[in-house]
Formats: sequence, C-alpha cells, structure tokens
Amino acid sequence: MKGFILRFFEGIFYACLLKLSFDMPLRLHFFSVVLLLSFRTCSTYDVIFAINCGGGAHVDSNGISYDPDTLETGIASSHGLSLAIMRVNELDRRLYQTERYSTDSFSYKLPVPPDGDYVLVLKFSEVWFRDPGQKVFDVKINDDISLIKNLDIYASVGFATAHDERFQLKFLNGNLYVQDESTVLSVDHFTVDFKKGARDNPKINAILLLRGYLDGTGPSALFDFTSKVMSS
Repeated sequence: MKGFILRFFEGIFYACLLKLSFDMPLRLHFFSVVLLLSFRTCSTYDVIFAINCGGGAHVDSNGISYDPDTLETGIASSHGLSLAIMRVNELDRRLYQTERYSTDSFSYKLPVPPDGDYVLVLKFSEVWFRDPGQKVFDVKINDDISLIKNLDIYASVGFATAHDERFQLKFLNGNLYVQDESTVLSVDHFTVDFKKGARDNPKINAILLLRGYLDGTGPSALFDFTSKVMSS
C-alpha cells in the first residue's frame, strides 16, 4: 500500500512537471527534465552505505557508487577478477569478483541512519570452492540478531555466480528491528558480522544499505532489475 501511494503522488508530480514544460522556453524545458530525473533518482536510490569489499571504488549499473574497502581486518582478495561472474549484469561483475575474507570472525561498521525503513543487501559469490559444504558461515547484526545461518554460497547458486541476500531493517528510537528481533543501538553505528564456522572462512563481496522497502517501495527498480537478471 505504501508503494502504491508513493507511486501515485510521484506520478502526479511527473505529470504536472511535464505539463508545465510544454509552455516553457527551451532552456527551462531542459531544466525541468533534469529536475524530473533528479527527483526520480533521489526517490529511488537513497543510499546510506555502499562498499565494494576487498576492492576499489565502483559505480554499478544502477548508478550507485560503492566506496573502496579500507577495512584492516581480514584479507582483501581479487582472485575472482579472473572469472566471469554469472547471472549478473556485466557492469556489476566487479562487485562479485573482489571480496574480503578472514580466518576469524570479522565485522563492518555501518552508520546508523535517521529513523525509518531500510533495505540491507549483502552480495556474495563463491570463486574458490567447487563443491557444497566447503565454506559455511553465519551472518549477524551487532553480534546479536541472526541474519543468515549456515550460509553455503556454492550450495545456493553454484560456482562464480552472483548471490544477493536482502533484509528489511527498521530504525526507530535507538533500536534496530529485523523481523521479530531487535537490538539496542548505543552508538552511532551498527555492525554486520561474518562469523567463523567449522568449514573454512567467512567472506563478503559487497554491502549496500539504502532507504526503502522490499515490497516494492523505494529501491524497487533496483530489486526488480536484479530479479530479472537472476532469473535469466
């Protein structure tokens, strides 16, 4: 319902702007088009945090800028650069080719955004093992809320194949809610934790946090696009 309401008012805005543009001089018409595109971009991709784990800065096919990885914990690897990652847009392959892993548990700190609803996207690909059960690990938030138990990337999608895990987060009054669980935010950041298990090392390829909903509001174009690629 929220998605429908947002799209309804967004449509009215576009219609009014386009109507006005027909009566404008050429220069103002150009300005109106730029304003329309800017509004669309801002409403669709309100990015809070984006990092290309183990790699450098990168702009993906949706125009989202990923920061280079400066984490000192663990090991940055570019082994996947020799592979053509499957089931992903060619412009986005770099996000799945570089990675950070560690022989122990490790974490990334993400800034606590203003109260609201957000989507967390964790990007993975298995570029080393070619059998299931070789790399299995857990992912948590604040070392408290369990996001993924016994993640086996190869068992999920196979070798050198993009795999995204997406989660709906809500920040409200100093608390972070994920489904039926919550954790208290006592500082200006929270952590995404990759937990060492009995089978090899935890890893992550890229992390993205942006405002919106998984049900089609906010970053819907991003997730619709990803779904089409993943199913092709």
